[in-house]
Amino acid sequence: MVKTPRAAVKSEESLAPIPVPTPAPAPTSTHEEHGHAPIVHAEKHAADHLAEASDATAVSSGSESDTPSSAVWTPGTYVLLNAKSGTAVDMSGMDNKTLIGYPMHGGPNQQWEFIPSGRGYIIRCVRRSKDGHPLYLTTETGLHDNAAIVASPYPVTWEVEQTDEGIRISWPNTDFVFDLAEWGSKTAGTKIQLMRLKPGEHCQLWHYTRCAPAADHENKEVEVRSARAVSPPATTETVSVTEERDHITTTRTTTTTTITTVTEVTRMPRWMLQRAGQKSPNRRSIGYRLA
Repeated sequence: MVKTPRAAVKSEESLAPIPVPTPAPAPTSTHEEHGHAPIVHAEKHAADHLAEASDATAVSSGSESDTPSSAVWTPGTYVLLNAKSGTAVDMSGMDNKTLIGYPMHGGPNQQWEFIPSGRGYIIRCVRRSKDGHPLYLTTETGLHDNAAIVASPYPVTWEVEQTDEGIRISWPNTDFVFDLAEWGSKTAGTKIQLMRLKPGEHCQLWHYTRCAPAADHENKEVEVRSARAVSPPATTETVSVTEERDHITTTRTTTTTTITTVTEVTRMPRWMLQRAGQKSPNRRSIGYRLA
């Protein structure tokens, strides 16, 4: 198992992948040579205690005939780090859509929940959209090399395969896999894309560290509330009189003023404040004077 640094987030008890048990081979017997029925008790005992093949088991174990028994990928919430660059899978804060490689900070936009779906997994970001709906990893331009992986409101299923050097995430029944562009560049903002599998390339493998369940973060994002108050109109009037030789001029000026006050209160969880080095919630008031 590849060890990676743990993200600076609240973590739960580390869960090791569960090995798929392999049935013990049936003992060799010479009873058959003497006309007796073969001994099958040991084989039957192993079969009775063999874990049933779940959807998750089927995803990671592959074909029993040509693939050795491997570990089951455990559903949960993870930070994923590219095996070559060490940068994390990050949903860009610029558009809440683009998937990029970025230095690990363990924030909600770098936390990914793997949800079992058939023989694969839906991958959901812990951070929601600005409208509050969940975002899932998918591709919008079809299956081809360099197709960008993006966050979308529409979920799809991915296949997760565990190897000795990390996990590989692929589009089911194809050889298109998650790939950090430019052969695993460390540059922040490098695109994460689909590429055909290149065995042995670390830019297509991902290390991981498990985080607290995604439910712990729900409804704990930054909360912003605004209030708007409009004062009653205030009216002032100025009258001036000018006397000339043949005329008297009266000038009347009326001014109506309305004051609008907008108050915005930002409430964020303490762990975000500590990471940002702030000591108290950010509160500010803005006043406007309109004529």
